[in-house]
Amino acid sequence: MRKEYSVEGMGCGSCATKIENLLKETVGINSARVNFASKSATIEFDETTVSEVDFSAAVHGLGYDLVESHSPEDLMRAEENMRQKEENYLRRRLIVSVVLTFLLFGVAMHVFPFVKSWSSTLSHWVQMVLSVPVLLWCGERFWRAVGTAVKTRHANMNTLIGIGTIAAFLYSGVVTLFPQWISGAGIKASVYFESIGFITSFILLGLFMENRAKGKTSDSIRKLMGLKSREATVLIDGQPVVKSIEDVVVGDILIIKPGEKIPVDGEVTEGISAIDESMVTGEPLPVKKAQGDQLIGGTINQKGSLQMVAKKVGKATLLYQIIVMVQKAQNSKAPIQRYADKISSIFVPVVLLIALSSLLLWLTFGPSPSLTYALVAFVSVLIIACPCALGLATPTAIMVGTGRGAENGVLFRNAESIEQAEGITAVILDKTGTLTLGRPEVVKVSYFSENDQLWDMVLSLEHSSEHPLSKAIGHYAESEGGQIHKVDQFESLTGKGVRGQVLSHEVLIGNLRLMDESGVALDDKAKGKLERWSEAGNTAVFVAINGHLAAMLGIKDPVKPESEAAVRTLESMGIEVWMATGDSKGTAMRVAREVGLTHVLSEVMPADKLEKVKELQSQGHKVAMVGDGINDSPALAQADVGFAMGTGTDIAMESADVTLVRGEILSLVHALQVSRATMRTVRQNLFFSFIYNGLGIPLAAGLLYPLWGLLLSPVVASIAMALSSVSVVTNSLRLKKTSIGVH
Repeated sequence: MRKEYSVEGMGCGSCATKIENLLKETVGINSARVNFASKSATIEFDETTVSEVDFSAAVHGLGYDLVESHSPEDLMRAEENMRQKEENYLRRRLIVSVVLTFLLFGVAMHVFPFVKSWSSTLSHWVQMVLSVPVLLWCGERFWRAVGTAVKTRHANMNTLIGIGTIAAFLYSGVVTLFPQWISGAGIKASVYFESIGFITSFILLGLFMENRAKGKTSDSIRKLMGLKSREATVLIDGQPVVKSIEDVVVGDILIIKPGEKIPVDGEVTEGISAIDESMVTGEPLPVKKAQGDQLIGGTINQKGSLQMVAKKVGKATLLYQIIVMVQKAQNSKAPIQRYADKISSIFVPVVLLIALSSLLLWLTFGPSPSLTYALVAFVSVLIIACPCALGLATPTAIMVGTGRGAENGVLFRNAESIEQAEGITAVILDKTGTLTLGRPEVVKVSYFSENDQLWDMVLSLEHSSEHPLSKAIGHYAESEGGQIHKVDQFESLTGKGVRGQVLSHEVLIGNLRLMDESGVALDDKAKGKLERWSEAGNTAVFVAINGHLAAMLGIKDPVKPESEAAVRTLESMGIEVWMATGDSKGTAMRVAREVGLTHVLSEVMPADKLEKVKELQSQGHKVAMVGDGINDSPALAQADVGFAMGTGTDIAMESADVTLVRGEILSLVHALQVSRATMRTVRQNLFFSFIYNGLGIPLAAGLLYPLWGLLLSPVVASIAMALSSVSVVTNSLRLKKTSIGVH
């Protein structure tokens, strides 16, 4: 069983790692992923071995809570509620902390005139009183984290801050309460109450800014959920009745007025209008819809009034599937994150060890007053260390990247798909529906024998096939007056055509390969037409009855206007672009010339595409295969990344690593650009996080003191720590502005 949960109480990336490791070690749990950025967990478990109560209790024992989410809306609602609750919590404490810190600073630095006459003892007492609410109320989560760490033996970022501020308070308290003992011991009577205020204020400010910024990483899925209709107008006994969207069922007739959302997936039964599909498919221009056309729930009816019949409702709609897929991708982990997870799992104990080592080294070898220097170094190391930046580096970029992809009609199945797509160096494109419009039409017909039932046989046989060419031939046969009859022994021959018995005749419809294999001879007239049609870019389809050629059909599928620009952009990205098609060489070369391709595979079977993928991989390429997910499934599975082209509401989203909702090659360009930008951002975030901690911790420990006499102040450390997480999230949000498209 697989379930989604929101996770309450996580404070940093090491919390997520800790929970995930606990779950993975639990008997009966097959897999677990915990995402700090979205505060969520995906757990797959054997309910006969372990119960939700058991592992929820184990997580609670660490100081966190799992709350089951039954739908994407539940998960998003829980995340938003937690974020809002966190924002209110931080805002209240930040305001109080800033006010008290201002007073602490004024007293400590003698900014206020009346303070100048105070003795140092009185000043210290006033500062201690002012710092108590800062420590105990404003910094509540920090000292509580220390208690939790002692109880569970698991520490996090809040634990480090708590130890640092408590240590500063205790030292300052001893100086204030026992000044004679301090001076008698030869220790400088310095207090750090104002540092406690500054540290708490800056860290709360950083957390507040980080929380606000993280909320923006979920903007895309929030917008998608906002597209869902709350109600629909249903025609009942000829009268319009407004119903809740949950009460709409398949077969209901709905009325859509101008400006209204399409409530569910369905088909136009009356009316003509233009539909804005941009928010669902990324299509920028309104799409004309008339009787028989498909409508996607969540899109906007712009002009005319429409009647539609509901075909898919609730969880079956395309919009719901997109929301689920985007949410799954956002909550998944990229392989690159395992490095950050490994470091996060040992980060806090290592920092504690470094802080204690700094304390002892300064006490042993430091100049006078060594205790003061030791305390400053100890607190600074604890405060500056930031596992949060590491924990946020990958998931925030993945969340924004998957959202950016969804806005452009690109659905990544998971974070691994994004990482794999970044390294693509070769692409194999199917011709029909990818480079061409995918709306083939019969433009030429040549007869080789007379048969009054020819179009009856053709329509009957092609009616059983879903191939785009079959649909085109079927439409033409119907226009010629063909009638549907019973078909016996129907067989679809992948990459070749179809065969079956109709009206007691053995009928074959397919390409030249099928005719050759079936022993159907072509006379000189047929061969001549085949050559001329191929040179003109028409696909030749043959009809044979009882082993003899009966007709030839010339089919044309126009090239998409954007194909040439898309191919040019892919090549400018350093990608080797191949076209693979079962069509004749002449037809394939005509399309290749139009789009500017030099690498062409013609007259190929699905197995040939698979071999080409393997060949390119053996040459060191990372290969992407773009196809329909049906005939191309072996090649899609073998490719490093499989891209499924989707059109309308029928998209097999689980059949490929990436789904291109609009079914356009431009979406492929967008997908590769988004993946590259996302992984570039991930690496920038990880680099910054490693450099920040790699340099910041040694500096805080006093590495530069022997050279230049520089020792980092705990206040400066708190500012740096606060900015580190904010900068990582802000850098991820820059993905929203990244330019994508053809050039």
